Amino acid sequence: MNWLISLLILIFCSFNGIASYQNQAHFISANQLYNAGDYDTSLLQYENLIEKGIFSFELYFNAGNAAYQVKKIGKSILYFEKAKKLDPSNGDVIHNLTLLNKLILDKNTAVNKSKAYDRIMSALSRSPNYWSWSAIFLSVISMVCFVLYQLSRSKRHQKIGFMLGSFSLVLSVFVLVLAVVQYNYFSTINSGVIIKPSVTLKIAPNSDESSAFILHEGSKVELKSSNKDWYEVIYSDGKIGWLNKDDIREI
Repeated sequence: MNWLISLLILIFCSFNGIASYQNQAHFISANQLYNAGDYDTSLLQYENLIEKGIFSFELYFNAGNAAYQVKKIGKSILYFEKAKKLDPSNGDVIHNLTLLNKLILDKNTAVNKSKAYDRIMSALSRSPNYWSWSAIFLSVISMVCFVLYQLSRSKRHQKIGFMLGSFSLVLSVFVLVLAVVQYNYFSTINSGVIIKPSVTLKIAPNSDESSAFILHEGSKVELKSSNKDWYEVIYSDGKIGWLNKDDIREI
């Protein structure tokens, strides 16, 4: 049985190593550039990883710090908000956002409330990729155990193989469902941050329409609906307007 456990661990580590080695190398390189004071290049590397669909608390947090160093307040708030979505109770993120919100021109009087569902998701503290690979690992264990059940001549080994195989199969399904639920949570977009120095919102999704109000870089808005290249957003105490999607980045 020892050789079997060792083989399974080797397979699991190999899968994770192949999947994450290059991204981890790029992340380490970006960290080294940041520590060397090359904030522009480090931010570019962080954003390259984000554009690939890679996400983690550390990646967003470091990207937020790099953006702040190059005076990109909107992007800094964006990435810290993304980090906060993964860990709503993190003190460093809350502190940084508090300081940054003092720098923006628009003061949002709406109170952000942490939802119970958000706290449950953040308590999982792992990315969907982690849970997906865990489900694959458990599925492999299940298959090996069922093979052991079929090939073993010992009643005791057959019983152990069947029980472990059944348990691993049920657990892999549960973990896979967990990965899907968490991925949907992280993929849900209901707010965004203004990244342009200033934006004039319209009363309708058309650049020729009358102006509704003006927002500045770093302002956080709730996304209400979309129409082609436009977002209808809600800001502060119910102020509603339309802005171009190029002026905002989704959290």
